[in-house]
Amino acid sequence: MLTRAARSSQLRWERSRRRGMRSVWRRRTPTRSAAKAAAKAAKAAASVSVTTKSIQKKRKGKGKKLSCTLAPLVKDNLIIDLLPDELLDGPVLEALDFKDLCTLSLVCRRFEIAVSQGSQRWSSLYKERWGEPDQITTDASKLAGGWKKFYKAKHLAEKESAPWIQPCSYEVQAMLNHLARFSGISSCPAAAAAAAAAKTTTREAKPSSSSLSQPESAQPALTEDSDGGIKMMVTFLVDGSGSVTEDDFHTMTSFMSKTVETVNSYTSDRAKFGVIQFSNEVKVELKLGQINSKEFEKFAINMSRMNGGTNIALALSKACSMISSGVSAASSVRAPAADGGGDDDGGQGRGGIPHLVLLLTDGRVDSYQAREAVDRAEQFASEVPGVTFFAFAVGRSVDKQELTRIVRTTCKLESKGFETREDFNQAKGKLAESRVMGLRTLDEPPW
Repeated sequence: MLTRAARSSQLRWERSRRRGMRSVWRRRTPTRSAAKAAAKAAKAAASVSVTTKSIQKKRKGKGKKLSCTLAPLVKDNLIIDLLPDELLDGPVLEALDFKDLCTLSLVCRRFEIAVSQGSQRWSSLYKERWGEPDQITTDASKLAGGWKKFYKAKHLAEKESAPWIQPCSYEVQAMLNHLARFSGISSCPAAAAAAAAAKTTTREAKPSSSSLSQPESAQPALTEDSDGGIKMMVTFLVDGSGSVTEDDFHTMTSFMSKTVETVNSYTSDRAKFGVIQFSNEVKVELKLGQINSKEFEKFAINMSRMNGGTNIALALSKACSMISSGVSAASSVRAPAADGGGDDDGGQGRGGIPHLVLLLTDGRVDSYQAREAVDRAEQFASEVPGVTFFAFAVGRSVDKQELTRIVRTTCKLESKGFETREDFNQAKGKLAESRVMGLRTLDEPPW
């Protein structure tokens, strides 16, 4: 025989079903999985000895006022509903994993807010799943609006790209912003200009003579002697060998276009870009010069893969000779600036203008070519002051250790802040690892 509360519950459910509101009813009435997560959270709270005893006494007192005819499902949820915020935000959330937290957020509005605001727990979950977060990861979480949203975005990106491993959009944008900050500009002026333009749309004003208000095609071409001179230079070394597929090559060209767009936004188009494709031989696809984002995107789409072997050392040699002339011509434009937002010296050496070399490859070479590439990278760093290497891995069975060794040659740190040589080497190694990012990788042999 049904109790009065059970009959009332059944009637409400039938009424909602007839009105086509079954989804709303499920949202208001906790599901069994939500009740399970709530019960698990209640067990976690019970492990807190001293505080829990007083909570249990209050719970018993309040339990007498409750109707004994309540369904067991409702009783399980009322247990955790009586928890104070200091327990819910602390030991309860710390005891739940990713799936349980998502389920708990569906129970009621209070739990939804508690789960979304538990940034410390979500950062801990990130660390447990993907390792210690670095500066790029922290910046990505800020772009996402919190650790929970960032965790969700990375989880979905990993699920959609499986079995391949790809970063989420927030990670890519955080890396692009990090690269652009080597110019010495800490924030994107385009965002501030867009905000100012939004304010002026409601006003009646005459057209401005500023170049910012002109269409892109009407803007004059910038030169080294124009407003402030060149802010930074970027050279892409693109792997066109046979181990790189067409999909991998498209990933690299797409990333180059995003990089140019971000750097131009930060520097107000006062940046130079160059592109070198390499395999057994090298080919200068684009000499160092200024180019707007749309033109570069068209250029990148039309690039064709060379095919052949992978000779990173030859690509570094060609890049060094091409960059040396560009650095010597541009270094006289301005004096050395302050820290450009990089990890060490902002990418600015004695030349005054930072230069980034972005290596896009799978890094798979034999032992002899690996040693030759590292030696050539060290020579490159000594010949071109202010150069900084970044590596972006694409393809199957990527050799990230080889890429880290190449990038490490331009990682500069002050040894004064470290007690031992071992601490210094570890910090330098972590810096090099943070400058190596996988764009589209698969941990299995290519054959």
